[in-house]
Amino acid sequence: MPRPIVKFALDTSCLIPLLLEWHDFHLATRADFDRRCSEGEIPVIPAPALIECYSVITRLPPPLRASPEAALEVMNEWFRDVEIFALAGHDTWNLLSAATPASLSGGIIYDYSILQCALAAGATALVTWNEKDFRRMQVAGIAIEVPNAHRQVKKV
Repeated sequence: MPRPIVKFALDTSCLIPLLLEWHDFHLATRADFDRRCSEGEIPVIPAPALIECYSVITRLPPPLRASPEAALEVMNEWFRDVEIFALAGHDTWNLLSAATPASLSGGIIYDYSILQCALAAGATALVTWNEKDFRRMQVAGIAIEVPNAHRQVKKV
């Protein structure tokens, strides 16, 4: 019987450490990413997370700031073959309609859009260092996971 496809999505808080070797979370994030991929999991990136990643690395304080060209180059090197998923226009209205009764307002709406993109892309997990904010949204059908290079996976 074929093994089911397992997708994991990456939040901005993981995209940035993957790209920046000097980042405190680089080694743990990279190890978790590599482990997941070696186990056959497929990464997906919510479009809002990719855009936010570009924004952050091009506005870091000098000398850490990347030029727009350098940011695009490193992002393309890392994520060229990764599925990028964005919501369609009507899905964005549905996202806002669902956020309203859940009292999601302010900046959390950006995290909610990342989570909804991950879910719509078929990811079963969103990998993030921002666990607290994502857990508060309580969206069914997707696990919120912190990178863990040493996680034991039960093989069946």
